[in-house]
Amino acid sequence: MTLCAVKKSQSYAEVMRQMEPFFGEPGVTPKRPSASAFSQARGKLPSATCRGIWLAVLAAIRPLFARDAERRVFGLRPVAVDATWAITPHEASTTKRWVRPKLGKGRFTHHPQALLVFAFELFSRLPVGLAVLGHKASEHLGLRELLGTIGRNNLLVLDRGYVGKALLRDMIESGNQVLLRMTTAEANSWDCVYHFVRRKGKDALVELILPARPGHDEAPLTAMVRLISRSFPRGRPGRHQGREKMVLLTTLTEANLAPRDDLIALYSERWGIETFNRELKTIYQLERFRSRTAERVEQELYACLTWLTIAAAAQNSADSAIRRVHGAQRWNDPARIQVRRTYLFTIVTDWFQRIMAGAVTPEGLLQAMAHDIADLVRYAAKRRPGRSESRKRKHPNGRTCTK
Repeated sequence: MTLCAVKKSQSYAEVMRQMEPFFGEPGVTPKRPSASAFSQARGKLPSATCRGIWLAVLAAIRPLFARDAERRVFGLRPVAVDATWAITPHEASTTKRWVRPKLGKGRFTHHPQALLVFAFELFSRLPVGLAVLGHKASEHLGLRELLGTIGRNNLLVLDRGYVGKALLRDMIESGNQVLLRMTTAEANSWDCVYHFVRRKGKDALVELILPARPGHDEAPLTAMVRLISRSFPRGRPGRHQGREKMVLLTTLTEANLAPRDDLIALYSERWGIETFNRELKTIYQLERFRSRTAERVEQELYACLTWLTIAAAAQNSADSAIRRVHGAQRWNDPARIQVRRTYLFTIVTDWFQRIMAGAVTPEGLLQAMAHDIADLVRYAAKRRPGRSESRKRKHPNGRTCTK
């Protein structure tokens, strides 16, 4: 956890100095382990144990969000699912586990790449699931792994990387609702989407026949779904945006319970998971690994997720205080008050550093946490709608180098 502290790219030696008070008995000079001894001890820690620690923290924190009505939409908990690549060190263990992608003409990228498929609660910003896969796997496979862990009665918000009739059947039979952006290109769109676009439809019910899933002996499933399209606003598109057709498929078929405009606005909130991936790689510096083996790479991944889970709990406390000050806020309010995420990460790191240094009593820590939560509420600000960012790689190292 100390290695992966936010904005603190630390070496083993620096971590040992911070942990020195934990070694030795009171009144006796501590015997601080060397950096190499710490590295050897870390080599004996399996990544599955680190994953278990993250899941234990998640299980302890998740009940805080269970009864929060403001984070539910249409009576469901919106969960976004998306994938990102993690560029890992070029070592024998990482190359064996995740493989180097091909670039064509017999060339390979220099670094192996792991596919990380995240499930993320949209409004609480709580990571609720992760599948770590190799380069040859797919986002579909990652989502299938997550369906068994994220539970039922969720509204899965997905982009065009998850279009597939067998996958849609899996999502429906898992007890979840779906809001999925469809491919509209004539060459590879579904027939119902193609005809919907040709008719310039806005909102329509469509009957789909979903085939049997691979490896399952079952009859085709007939499902009623709903297609909706976005109307383009007048004037020039925003920066980094275009007038691309957007068609959404949803299993919420009752228009009076799930209005078209609300569904389109909810899909726009899916961008929060892209921000989550950015925070993981830039604020917690995930790809700047302190070790080179596959097991230790996964250790640092789960340490970063543990940080983000604790930060979500701190944000939950701040959101409750914001509601007491500003009143209830709707999820689609363009001027709703939000905490500053960068400040949130900083104070959570400070809490942990105080605990690790043994420089604070439990009562003093609770008092400091209360002051920090009050500061989060004090400096919370309104959303600034209409802001956008170009989708380009911020850390190109390791992605284009060939060997």
